[in-house]
Amino acid sequence: MNVARALLPLAVAALVVAPVAAADARPASLPDRATTTDILHDVAAYKIGSSVPTKVPTRTDGDLKIVRVKLTTGALRITTTFVDLARDGNLQEHDFAIRTPKALFDAAVFATPGHWRGSAAISRGTRQRPCPKMTWTIDYTKNTTVLVVPGSCLGSPRWIRAGAGMTILSGSTQYVDDGLSGTTGDALTLGPRLYP
Repeated sequence: MNVARALLPLAVAALVVAPVAAADARPASLPDRATTTDILHDVAAYKIGSSVPTKVPTRTDGDLKIVRVKLTTGALRITTTFVDLARDGNLQEHDFAIRTPKALFDAAVFATPGHWRGSAAISRGTRQRPCPKMTWTIDYTKNTTVLVVPGSCLGSPRWIRAGAGMTILSGSTQYVDDGLSGTTGDALTLGPRLYP
């Protein structure tokens, strides 16, 4: 039997399979990660019951410095770095907004006195979603928070946009910072589209 003739079907199969595999791969021109450096000294204070913010440029606790977002086929990882992150206040709420082609998800890591390791939740609209493999860490020495959300909890999206913010409740005052803008508001600012 001619070896070249025997290998011909394998060579044809490789030519047919190769373009399919290449089509599934993320083109190098599409980003899978983004890093945003936030404006420093942009924490705003809200008195409970008021919608009027007051800038607090001297406050460093909870002042977001850098937001890093990375998307793989298996998970979304968001790392926030703060100027300072202390174990203080009545409640710390590390907020994350995640936009996919089909939905907007809100995730949060909550830390309170006696429970500074925190707990996490994710919701789509008003419905909380179970996501048992979601993980998080709050590192008060490195002033960072890391949230990892499995892609399956987000519907294995083709792309995402993500934002991060921080709210610290201390007495009757909320201290707020949006990590992707110098403003505060009801909705977090979202970064660029990222692809797995």
